[in-house]
Amino acid sequence: MTTAQVSEFLLAQLGGDVQGVALLGQGGWSQAFSFSLGDRNLVARFGAHVDDFEKDRRASQFSTPGLPVPQVIEIGEAFGGYFCVSERAFGEHLESLDAAGMREIVPAVCRMLGALRAADLGDSRGFGGWDAQGVAPHVTWHEYLLSVDTETERVSGWHRLLEESPLGHRIFYEALTYLKANLAFCPNERYLIHNDLLHGNVLVLENQIGGVIDWGCGLYGDHLYDLAMFTYYAPWYPSMEGIDWVSEARKHFEASGIEISHFDERLRCCEVSIALGNMAYSAFRQNWGDLNDNARRLQARIAG
Repeated sequence: MTTAQVSEFLLAQLGGDVQGVALLGQGGWSQAFSFSLGDRNLVARFGAHVDDFEKDRRASQFSTPGLPVPQVIEIGEAFGGYFCVSERAFGEHLESLDAAGMREIVPAVCRMLGALRAADLGDSRGFGGWDAQGVAPHVTWHEYLLSVDTETERVSGWHRLLEESPLGHRIFYEALTYLKANLAFCPNERYLIHNDLLHGNVLVLENQIGGVIDWGCGLYGDHLYDLAMFTYYAPWYPSMEGIDWVSEARKHFEASGIEISHFDERLRCCEVSIALGNMAYSAFRQNWGDLNDNARRLQARIAG
């Protein structure tokens, strides 16, 4: 879509003084534009999956100073798909920080992980990906972890494509066997999981978390899953070199009086699950470079 098309749509939809429409970026499932409406700074996103936007609206109830989630203002149909208008969060993408900036943000990241863990899930149920009503489809966390071998409506056909990568196909099923063998370490406890914290979805402003956006991948399950995002992906980000995310998280949880049983084993299972999901998605997108990078990283994790 062009900014002119979006401007015309927003004027018709919202009326008032819509100004400054500009493309913010485009992810795997939606396109985002910034604009102002009077004295309000807003974002309009357009995509084919309304459930992603509805999850953002539900996630806003979890907003706290340590976990700032923009409020969703309106969701509806547009351009043959859907749109979502929300408040705009400002800041620099976390993963784009330089080494000094990354080191400075570590305490705020740990507080964010703590705020995710502390979120009240009392009006929800299930494990795995949740919907607008807070319902997730799996009865146990174990069931969700093993569902990584299941194709979905959105990401399908990847089993056949994975077979085209002999290295990836072999390591995928070796890692799945490892995951099955270690499920006993993984408790069936439900916490809020963002599940996509390092792909332009955490904004940093003045050494604090300025916004946590795009909850389309959100889960219920082991809170260490979001920490595993940092420990697993760290080698891909030079600015994270020298940061011991495990040690930093342990110190934060201990200072908060939180004891975590089988910390290392659970974290490893979360990393394996993340890697398997990455491999499935890479095969789906036929991105063989990413698939092989994840296969090699995964092989090291299950051997280490």
